[in-house]
Amino acid sequence: MHRSPLRPLAGLLLAALLALPALALPGAAAADEPTPAPAGRALPNNAGLGERISVYLSGWAPGTQLQAALCGDNAIGGSRACHLPSAVTGTTDPEGALTLQLVLDRPPRPCPCVVHVAPFSGQGTPIDIPVNVVGVRIGTPPAPTVTEPAALRLEGLRVEGGASLLRAFGLGGDARLVLTVANDGGEAGALPGLRYGFGAAAAASTLTDPGIVVPAGESREVVLEAPVPVAAIGAQRASVGWGDGSGLLVDAELTTYPWATLALLVSVPCAAWLITRARRRAAAAAPPAAPTPSAYPLPDVVYVEGLGGLLVNPDSLRTSRTLRRVAGRVTGDDLARLAAGGRVDRSP
Repeated sequence: MHRSPLRPLAGLLLAALLALPALALPGAAAADEPTPAPAGRALPNNAGLGERISVYLSGWAPGTQLQAALCGDNAIGGSRACHLPSAVTGTTDPEGALTLQLVLDRPPRPCPCVVHVAPFSGQGTPIDIPVNVVGVRIGTPPAPTVTEPAALRLEGLRVEGGASLLRAFGLGGDARLVLTVANDGGEAGALPGLRYGFGAAAAASTLTDPGIVVPAGESREVVLEAPVPVAAIGAQRASVGWGDGSGLLVDAELTTYPWATLALLVSVPCAAWLITRARRRAAAAAPPAAPTPSAYPLPDVVYVEGLGGLLVNPDSLRTSRTLRRVAGRVTGDDLARLAAGGRVDRSP
């Protein structure tokens, strides 16, 4: 009987097809597993004031920054029931786990007490880990209230910057607009876009998105950088409002004057005038310069009685046209002729 060469190949293919479901089962089972919820435990869960406990956390997203604080009243009422000065923070590892060391300080509200763990950014669901704190009285926690949505409001605005060398010369510079935003609601709220402006007649036109989350019942500061206009003089107004144009508009002022430029405009002419005046006074007080002695102190022509004739200065022959014409010899007749307006010329 002839055996087909394709039969072994078909058998191998059938075995591979039968093995595929078995290989896919682990992956499918892993895909069906739910994402673990954030959880935590405190050891020891019974400790006194001033003692240190370890808080073990798991099930968080990798790289999440968490804050743990001891709270009274089962953390009902938010951060007002927690001892925030002793709160500790940390970042989860790639497995979503974190261990924190928390010192137990007296919370502002009585027990029952919990370790309240929440993402530091305000986004995410917090968890509460019950602990028994020896030395803290036990009271009756308030009844949980219906959580109100976030209610953000612009609480205040101030302008920082102080004295600036650039503004002193009228060259502008930068100002820091520090905006305080409060959340009067019961849930954390993300700060929406803001519009702000700065100048002599500022209009809130520059749009920015700070990307800040304000926890319930708390406030946050937002710092905005604004350029100071060149040659700004007097009060410069800063204004901030919601990005959509709604909400309360808050404003503040920064007074600036280019004092250095004004000082230069006054001091430079004054300095030039004082220097010129000092030079003139120095020149007036200086003694007159002595006359420079001449190699030939005699005049150009001198009558010498002993010689019975005129003595001519040789240097004058280079400067006097008349003496050049008489060849340096002047007689009495020559003088008479010259006095009568005539001319004497012996030049060759």
